[in-house]
Amino acid sequence: MSAGSRQGAGTPTEPSAQFTQADQTKNELEMLRNRRLLNSNLGGGSGPMASAENEASERKAELEALRRSRAGSQSALSPPAAPPTHSWKQPQSPSPTPQHMQARQREEEEAQRRRQQEDEEEQRKRMQQQQQQQQREEEQQQQQRQREAEQRRAQQQKQRDEEEQRLRQQELDAAKAAEAERQRNSAQSVPAVSSRGPLARAVYDYDAEAEDELAFKEGEIIYSIDQLDPGWWAGESEDGLRQGVFPANFVEMIEDTN
Repeated sequence: MSAGSRQGAGTPTEPSAQFTQADQTKNELEMLRNRRLLNSNLGGGSGPMASAENEASERKAELEALRRSRAGSQSALSPPAAPPTHSWKQPQSPSPTPQHMQARQREEEEAQRRRQQEDEEEQRKRMQQQQQQQQREEEQQQQQRQREAEQRRAQQQKQRDEEEQRLRQQELDAAKAAEAERQRNSAQSVPAVSSRGPLARAVYDYDAEAEDELAFKEGEIIYSIDQLDPGWWAGESEDGLRQGVFPANFVEMIEDTN
């Protein structure tokens, strides 16, 4: 027997039950019409209002019978249900073969190896960036230390120069003070004009440029000549009130006639 014959035998349409339901509905409609006609012939009961109520009730019952008749006809015309699909007829996925399993395992191992390589490369790049950053920071710190050392050396050199300048100025001031003191002492030790040592005559005018220098005019006699060095001599004026040094080439030595 074929599948089609089995399906037809398993799902009967039951025409006798459908015929009985339709015939019953027609009989109910016929009874309702006869009752309404009978009520109208008999005068409709006790009055017009009762007749209207009976008529509305009969029409409502007739409408419900028509709805039941329509529902029964639609169920008779509906197509039969599809037969159930047996499990042995459903398509099944083929089971994986050992070759497929090995290939899938190799793919997973290759993907894992690539991910591991990518992770190692990313880690290597991060370490390289950190090393470069650390190297830049060390270079900046080294440059900062060099600048600070140069500034310290410059400051120390400046201090040494200032100290040397101060010492030279002190030595110069001390030498001038000592010379002035010596001249004052030599002037005080001279007892008289006639015995004031070697004499010199001024051959040019000389204007003193410092407090320890002696100014004179041409022809003036200078007493107590002290030849300090070849360029500068010391002496005092004729009245003995002024002492100081003067250029040696501005005077000429003379003999004391006293």
